[in-house]
Amino acid sequence: MTIRETAIAKLQQLPAPLLEQVSGFIDFLTRQPHSTVISDSQGELTEAWAQWFETVDRLEVIEPIPPSSLLSLLTTLQDITDNFPDIDEGLLPLDDIAL
Repeated sequence: MTIRETAIAKLQQLPAPLLEQVSGFIDFLTRQPHSTVISDSQGELTEAWAQWFETVDRLEVIEPIPPSSLLSLLTTLQDITDNFPDIDEGLLPLDDIAL
């Protein structure tokens, strides 16, 4: 049995609502280009990917901190003393906003 015959046999067993979905999917497939060809005649794409891989290969791999030691790590950090800007400055209070 060919793939076409197998597909037709399966379609004949489907209820009408599912046939509508299959028909819509077939329409979608037939409207789409079957393949996309990317031209790289100048080698620019190849070079860009080569540079990306070289950069990624140089990245340092950092071992994750075990969850049990996160609190002990946080206790060793210095307090933040910077004054942060008020990001809500100039905004209406939430109670005054009507949607």
